[in-house]
This record gives sequence, structure tokens and C-alpha cells, in this order.
Amino acid sequence: MTTLVYPPPHENMTAGEHRQATVRWARRALRPDATVIIGLETTAPGSGSLIEIAVIEADRTIRLNTLVNPRTPMNPVTRRQHFTDDMLTGAPTFGQILRELLTITDGRSIAAYNSGSAFATVIGESHRAGLDPEHLEDPAAWRSIAQARSNWLGHPEHYFPLPSTPRALDQCHAALSILRDIAAD
Repeated sequence: MTTLVYPPPHENMTAGEHRQATVRWARRALRPDATVIIGLETTAPGSGSLIEIAVIEADRTIRLNTLVNPRTPMNPVTRRQHFTDDMLTGAPTFGQILRELLTITDGRSIAAYNSGSAFATVIGESHRAGLDPEHLEDPAAWRSIAQARSNWLGHPEHYFPLPSTPRALDQCHAALSILRDIAAD
């Protein structure tokens, strides 16, 4: 699996320089049309098939917010928490929303709280559907807000989890809030 990290590690950078590089990145990411923030929910915590996807702009404009029919059974934990199989029955498949996702993300950085997991899910769903993920398959387009947060807090090797969020859109808003906190430094 591809590891997606921002900012890239530099051996010659001090912790303060690393923090400032992260702040500069966050400020650039919040510029209009620079970045979209993606949130995902899957059939099993941390893995599984996609069941919900949301994408927002830095100004909180919602570009995509939809359930996704995974065509596979849901993990009982996921079913108890937020979703039911009935909710997903009439939802579009990933293949039906991929073109819209490609249009929304074209020419933009894609930020997710846990970009490694989001990247793997999107690419996996594309391949399972037999579709070309086009620019989504470029790891250089993806950025990790979790890694930026860890760098900003001076603990680049530590993962600070996102507070529990019940839906993909909530993930987007929580991740955007953290990105704004970094940029405000």
C-alpha cells in the first residue's frame, strides 16, 4: 500500500521548521479551488466496501454527499452504529458516482483525515468496479490531515484520531476544522 504523508520528511528540518511547513501547506490548502476534503464510511471499520462518501470545499460547500450501495454485506458493528442494509438498497454504486468524483477532484489536492485509508478505499472500489481511477490513482494528489496535525503538534510519529463521527460529511467538517486550526497558527 502507498503511504501518503505531508509534508514530506526532511532530515535537515527542525521540529519548528516542520511545523511551519505544515502551517504553510494548510494555508495553501484552504485557498479557493486548491483542495477538496473527502470523508468515507465503509462496511467494516477501517476497511471494507464503501457505503458513504462526502466531498466538501474549503469554504464548506458540499460537492458530494451520498450513500453508496456496496453490494456486499455490512459488518454488524457498522450496521448497529449508523447504517442499515435498507438505507443502502437504492443507493448508487461506486461505479455510478466515480465520474462525478473525478470531475470534483480534477486539478485539486485531495485531503482526507486518514488519506492512506481513503486512497486505498477509492482505488480498491475503482478496481472492483473495473474502472480507471484516473488522477485519483496518483498518490501525490492525496494529503493526510492526520499527518499534518501530528506534524503541527510536534509528534510526527503519533496518530491523533479524529473524534468519532457518525457520517462521512461529519468527517469532512471535523477534518476541515483541524485544517483551519493548523492554518490559523
